[in-house]
Amino acid sequence: RWRRLNKPHRQVVRGKLTPDTNSEYLYYQTLFGLWPAPRPQRRADDLPSREWLETSRQRLVEYMRKAAREAKTRTSWTETDPQYEKALLDFVSRTLTPNDDAHFLPDLARLTALTATAGFRSALSRVLLQLTVPGIPDIYQGSELWSFTLVDPDNRRPVDFELRSRLLGEVVAGDEPFDVRRHQTNLHEHRAKLALVARLLRVRREHHHLFLEGDYSPLDVGDGLFAFTRRWRDERCITIARTSFARAGMEEVSDVASLPDELAGRWTSPLTSRTIDLVRDEGLHEVAVGTLLPDGLSCELFLRSQG
Repeated sequence: RWRRLNKPHRQVVRGKLTPDTNSEYLYYQTLFGLWPAPRPQRRADDLPSREWLETSRQRLVEYMRKAAREAKTRTSWTETDPQYEKALLDFVSRTLTPNDDAHFLPDLARLTALTATAGFRSALSRVLLQLTVPGIPDIYQGSELWSFTLVDPDNRRPVDFELRSRLLGEVVAGDEPFDVRRHQTNLHEHRAKLALVARLLRVRREHHHLFLEGDYSPLDVGDGLFAFTRRWRDERCITIARTSFARAGMEEVSDVASLPDELAGRWTSPLTSRTIDLVRDEGLHEVAVGTLLPDGLSCELFLRSQG
């Protein structure tokens, strides 16, 4: 549909349509990933601010030029085709210019409205996995907050450390017992990600042997979930994250998770301050997924010390 809507903006360069199909798909995928979450109390087809559109137009022009040259199909760094590149970049500029007769951008906004919440929840799950799986996690240039940067030079822009410092002070102050859900009421806000990152880094610092040297054991917890345990001496943790999200909720997961008997005991979450008891059984015991991951929670971490 988007190709059909934007057909008037394509040009023919040396007998070939520009942009070519692969470049056009890449542009749509990139723009969709870059598109901001819907603004509260606005229609689903509401467009971002004019300032965002103008800034993003320039960013995407630079990105698509780089992508086209590195694809080396119609142009390259060593043998540039100015005519092709101009047609490609004109396409980007024109499709990002809103007007009453252009249906592409409102359609893109509607798709984002359907998928943004699931996207943010999936990203929070990824943060938990990034900071608890074996290895040393890398947080790239200010990505403690939501970051929608493209490849260089877009991802080399100056980082606003003052903003990060101020927000960090807000998410760690006066929040005892800590509950990351307090900061995830509006998932598109930076606090939703920053609170999770800050808490997990603190947990890693307090249990550094567990995360640097601990054994890794996967858990089979059913469809739509990813889980594992880490163990070092008497310390142990359970990481569980949703990996499948329904369009308007999170019902596309298993109802029950089967956990090995060795995980029986009392567990406490440093993310939500919740405590759960896993009762000893024979071999495996079933736990309601809602106990591990209540509604509205994308991921969870539990700690147990056998002391």
